[in-house]
Amino acid sequence: MTVEEAVSQALRNNPAVASLRLHDEGLKLEDSAVLASRLPVLSTIGEVGWNVATPISSSGGFTSQSITYMAGFELKIPIFDGHRRELAHASLLAERRLQESRQRDLRRS
Repeated sequence: MTVEEAVSQALRNNPAVASLRLHDEGLKLEDSAVLASRLPVLSTIGEVGWNVATPISSSGGFTSQSITYMAGFELKIPIFDGHRRELAHASLLAERRLQESRQRDLRRS
């Protein structure tokens, strides 16, 4: 086994390195979620129900029955957010850089 292979195996088996790698992946996912919040969102809703009124006591039936329907669309376009997304993106980038420097430090030691 060469020195490079031994170092590579030690880094793969080190729990601190694995923890930092998982944390970095979480930061990447969070950053992509912040960037995706810029996109418009289209939602649909629908509902079906019964409208029943005035029971007839002698025959056990109803005088009026009807089915009701409701459907709709909602479009959300993020326009004004006070630069919240840009601040969150910058914060996540800074934290990722810090994680990368921690990983470099662990590899050096």
